[in-house]
Amino acid sequence: MRASIFFYIVNILLLLNLMRPFVRTDNIVQEKVKKAINAVNEKFDKYDKKKKKLMLAGAAAVGVALVTTLLGGAYFIKERRTPKWDDPMVVADVFDVLLDTIDDGVIYAKKSYYAGKGISKSIPSKKVLEKYILKNIRHQRLDMTNEEKKEILSMIPYIQFNIRKLCYNFADMD
Repeated sequence: MRASIFFYIVNILLLLNLMRPFVRTDNIVQEKVKKAINAVNEKFDKYDKKKKKLMLAGAAAVGVALVTTLLGGAYFIKERRTPKWDDPMVVADVFDVLLDTIDDGVIYAKKSYYAGKGISKSIPSKKVLEKYILKNIRHQRLDMTNEEKKEILSMIPYIQFNIRKLCYNFADMD
């Protein structure tokens, strides 16, 4: 058995050695890139120095214009309002939004629990809580930037924790 394995290995190595001349070893991609660069250089060499400088300056100007357009667009799209978290009335309204969201989440969990789901499966998901938060923001008629809304939406895990804690309390009472 061991001798046959040895002969198989020798035969495979012999076949590989015989196939080596037919395997192409030169880098095809590198050759194509060289040909493309040479073609561009040949076209570019046909022009005199003034035209070369004008073409390079034009390409540089287009690049600079593109970059400034992108940066300017990003600057103008960005919201200019500053967060209003220093205003105590806004903070109180946001606190009311969060409490209303917790209440909505507890009601959702109670309905799911009494419908036959387990207590751990009756906790509202992040999408449901996000829907409740946005509904409560509209209900409170708060004028908020997207960044402020994202900050409030980042509190969803804490809201879920509070809902879970309240739900386990009422599940223990039943």
